[in-house]
Amino acid sequence: SDPAYSLGHADCQRDPFEMGEVSQEDTFSSHRGVQLSDAIVFDAGVTSNTVTLHTPGPVVVCYCPLADSQGCRDATLWRAALRFTVSGPAGVKEFIFSAHVPVRFELEGHGLSSSPGYLRLIQPAENCSSNDGNPNTGLGNLYIGCPDHCSGVTDVGGSESNIPLQGRDAEHVRCDENNESCESVYITSVTVISASATEIKFNGNPGLNDGDIISLGDNISPGDHISAEEFDLVRGWTRYAGISGSYFLGNPVTIIPDDPTTVTIPVGWSRSPAPQIVVVTDSLGRGGYWYSHSQAATKEELISHSPITNAKLCYSYGQHNNYHAHVGRVTFVDPPQMAASIHLTARQVEARAPVIVEFRTGGDPAANPMY
Repeated sequence: SDPAYSLGHADCQRDPFEMGEVSQEDTFSSHRGVQLSDAIVFDAGVTSNTVTLHTPGPVVVCYCPLADSQGCRDATLWRAALRFTVSGPAGVKEFIFSAHVPVRFELEGHGLSSSPGYLRLIQPAENCSSNDGNPNTGLGNLYIGCPDHCSGVTDVGGSESNIPLQGRDAEHVRCDENNESCESVYITSVTVISASATEIKFNGNPGLNDGDIISLGDNISPGDHISAEEFDLVRGWTRYAGISGSYFLGNPVTIIPDDPTTVTIPVGWSRSPAPQIVVVTDSLGRGGYWYSHSQAATKEELISHSPITNAKLCYSYGQHNNYHAHVGRVTFVDPPQMAASIHLTARQVEARAPVIVEFRTGGDPAANPMY
């Protein structure tokens, strides 16, 4: 695990099995490297020998080039060979809502984005990965699309109800409770300023927090004196070797307190001339795109019309058959009955006079009761 994006060879030599996802014994029996014509595959020649990572966040893969059945022949041979991010919401969050009113879910994690991500509520005893990653809700009186277009949550095969998540990006800044009426904030420049930092300027406040993980997108390209691999580090996406496509890494931002339109990322070079990154403005006036991968939220659209206790909240990276992570426990409660009374201000029959309606919203002073 590499939450500070700082682990290197010495860390691999000290504790190459820190995460505990794969034991040392399994590594050398099931995940030895097998040389193919153009790659090394770490499955001991058995394609079913896969690895599942259960903890979201940045990780480093340690590699030993000389190993046998007893393990790595020398601890000093361990190398930090690869860094990537395991995507998904972090931890299991507790949600307690009032029934009969629309609510939304806000999650924090790693690798979250504006690409499709979905949530589904299921019975407390069910498993998020059951039914081949497509668990049944099994909860009555749940509605989505509320308050304007409410429809009951359904378990009909192929049409199961999913609650979409929206991440923050260049065109989704300071959105309302329905992820609409958003501001657009684009990148105007990307400049290498030191051996360990690159400065990113925006045309407004992007609403980022210290430590948020971002990646760069369209309208940003490599300029002079920068290699493809170096540009990938700035973008936060790294291309696979030998095959098409790329995998997400991301970069944590550092906020400049006196300048809300500027952040830095921990990527840089000290050589001269410095690597150049080009940001263009397209025909629609849009600058460089960026994506924050640390938060995502649903619309304020889910209503339960009955109490529910400890329902499981499941996460999917792509709707049906991709649910795999338990990310929350959700309880809906009926609010306590509100004390209320009506007072007449006149005794005359058929007289027009004010009526006083008195009510109190809560008994806890911290809840700011109203009368």
